[in-house]
Amino acid sequence: MSGDMFGVAAAMILDPSVSVIILRGTDRAYLDVMDDQTERLTAFYKEVLGDVEFAKRVAVGTIANPQTYIKGITLEGGKMDPSKAASIRRLFSSMKTTDTVVLQRIGTATAIVSANFNWGKITDKFLRDNLQGNIRVFLEGARFKALLNSESPRIFLWVRINKRKPKATAHLELDTSVEGLRQITRRIVEENAVRKAAGIPEWIIALTGDSIDLNALKNKVLKDHCVNMMEFWNAPGWNKAWGRCGQLTAFAYLYGRNAKMVNLGMRSGGLEGPALIGIPTIYMEETDNPQQDRMKKWVGPVRLHQGDSSYHRLALSTLPTRTGQAIKASVGSNDPSAIAKVLDETTTEAAGTNRDRLAAARAEYHRTGKTSYGEFFSIYLQLAGDLWEKLDEDCFTWRDFSATYPQAAGTIRRKAGQWYSLRVEKKGAEERGGFVSDDLDSIMEKLNVLMPDPELPDDDEDDVPEPTITPPRVETIVTTPTLTTTPLRTAPLVVNRLPVGYTLPSPDLRPPVPLKDMGKSARKRWVSKLKKAGLDPKNF
Repeated sequence: MSGDMFGVAAAMILDPSVSVIILRGTDRAYLDVMDDQTERLTAFYKEVLGDVEFAKRVAVGTIANPQTYIKGITLEGGKMDPSKAASIRRLFSSMKTTDTVVLQRIGTATAIVSANFNWGKITDKFLRDNLQGNIRVFLEGARFKALLNSESPRIFLWVRINKRKPKATAHLELDTSVEGLRQITRRIVEENAVRKAAGIPEWIIALTGDSIDLNALKNKVLKDHCVNMMEFWNAPGWNKAWGRCGQLTAFAYLYGRNAKMVNLGMRSGGLEGPALIGIPTIYMEETDNPQQDRMKKWVGPVRLHQGDSSYHRLALSTLPTRTGQAIKASVGSNDPSAIAKVLDETTTEAAGTNRDRLAAARAEYHRTGKTSYGEFFSIYLQLAGDLWEKLDEDCFTWRDFSATYPQAAGTIRRKAGQWYSLRVEKKGAEERGGFVSDDLDSIMEKLNVLMPDPELPDDDEDDVPEPTITPPRVETIVTTPTLTTTPLRTAPLVVNRLPVGYTLPSPDLRPPVPLKDMGKSARKRWVSKLKKAGLDPKNF
């Protein structure tokens, strides 16, 4: 899965014993429903590892149907059996000897990163210091210039719209709610009015990730108040050769200019990249998501240098999209996998047959521009071929089978219709989209914790005269990022008004961000650490 590529790449960086096998599907029925991500994955892994390591640790094999194959070599409990992987065994020799290979499902990479996380090692491979100048010029364009503001906090709202992609069906329930984006934007606009009146820097909102139509009338609030950074890698001035590492470097550059920055979005692989390089990131999923334990492993270990965690989970009481609500409501006997299983039992076919047939029918449905369930079911029947005659030699057609076995035929038509609603029509629930009130409040509260507004003095404090103190003779050291010499992965050095003769502390005693920008717990910890080292926290 391409969504796992940041985590997998990080696992290979942190653990030299980790290698990757990419299985490329060749079966037409498989390719009709699945995008071939081989070139995208290999390009990224080569970009991160370099040509030599890539050749040693990444192999590509061809399999008719990778999904079916992986299930076939997976044992109970999720472990994989190398002895069953005869058809890809030849790939092992290019990475390890055949008697030492331990096959793991792709999700194991998450645990490897959690157990071995090292911010420096990951940023060394993920970021490109030599692109800073080019990226600065790109971001200084009119479309993105507001993001370079050095005072205002910035919130990046990530857009993930898999529903529009015929072949992309993974975790449709975690798609972005556009109404939810509008809700968050309206709340920030309201709070910005208060900030402006109080003389506090207003928050800047940016949209990034997949594109949505900002010219639609209902999206006017987004067009008026958000910086459009959606699919910025396709914008004029961006060089495709900069790759995925260049995209991460753009976010790192923005964070280096102003650390008041947070990413927010539904759980997705795209959000993992910024979190791994230390940028505060909030991922959202429903409270009882069955996969929640996997990504929770990163909450805490994944962090910027020695600072607080950069990866935060926000549990939602209700999924914000109508599609998500419908899928959630259907979990159990009516989820797509269970529906296909019932069809296999009804047609007495091997497990997975109807899953593949339904998926192939969906691909043909979209390819030919069909628009109704009747047309979808006709395609399904065509793909079934002479199935009805196999079930009963006197049934030459579906019409014959329906007349002879009305109950079974009714089940097939009804279950195929349920699958169509969830996977083709992607029909939503009756409830409206968007975040429920409590979830929206939780989102805003979390954002305010990570990007707190500066405290203003009480009115009565304004009348207290400042004490007259003759300051000691000091020199001012101004540190300005130099595009050609300051590596992005180096934690920013913040030194102001240091006494003459002052010696800079060692790197491990330099806070990654100014103390005033830290949360309470991190600031308290650093103040204690600096005092123990005989350093004055006021200088940081």
